[in-house]
Amino acid sequence: MNLEQLAIDSDVEQNEDFLPGGDFTLETGLYPMTVDMAYLGESTKGAVSVTVHLKEAGGKRTHRETFYVTSGKEKGRKNTYIDKRSGKKRLLPGMETVNQLALITAEKNLQQLSAEVKLIKLWNFEARKELPTEVNVLTEMLGTPVLAAITKNRENKRQKVGDKYIDTAAERVFNEVGKFLHPNGRSVAEEKAGVEDTPYRDGWAKKFGPEYVNDKYVQIVDSAGVTEASSAAATASAQETEDLFSDPA
Repeated sequence: MNLEQLAIDSDVEQNEDFLPGGDFTLETGLYPMTVDMAYLGESTKGAVSVTVHLKEAGGKRTHRETFYVTSGKEKGRKNTYIDKRSGKKRLLPGMETVNQLALITAEKNLQQLSAEVKLIKLWNFEARKELPTEVNVLTEMLGTPVLAAITKNRENKRQKVGDKYIDTAAERVFNEVGKFLHPNGRSVAEEKAGVEDTPYRDGWAKKFGPEYVNDKYVQIVDSAGVTEASSAAATASAQETEDLFSDPA
């Protein structure tokens, strides 16, 4: 896959360091991680994605997440959008996050990285097990340390009905990386500006403690007026989150 399509336009407004408003799921926190795997993918609608596997430094905890770095083919496979409030061009959230990771781990923008075809074991939803799969791996990212600002999230689990996904009463608890920081705690913007302290990291840690949950769950009642049981789906493992890979709009 050619990464040149991910080149960042010169007129893209640089995003600043804004702070966002015991199972397989991590508690909210700042985690020293190592990039264990990073590979390219594509949705059925043609949106380019980067899936990142993180492994806790000196520990057993892991995190896997797929970031969409472009829109689909119908929308031109763009890695930018126009901010309605300011009218300025900005990177898509997924592109912004993965580009941060590329700058931290390889000191390059994402489109400057090279991809190598490799055979790795990935979960296959149809076979319900891991199978050897050929993917384009971003090898320059691998084995490098990074500090990940990870939040715990809760929302309605979605189910595909026809061509659409609808919310169900079952809940899904999962993690998301809000920002990648250098191992020293400085953000990409702070490192570029030569800032000596870590204002973003310190502000993030103060705002989001381990008890924080970004809770977007909405109670749904069935036709009989009884809320469906959701405890069985309270925490989705990496093998049960098919809805994570639904095509972006």
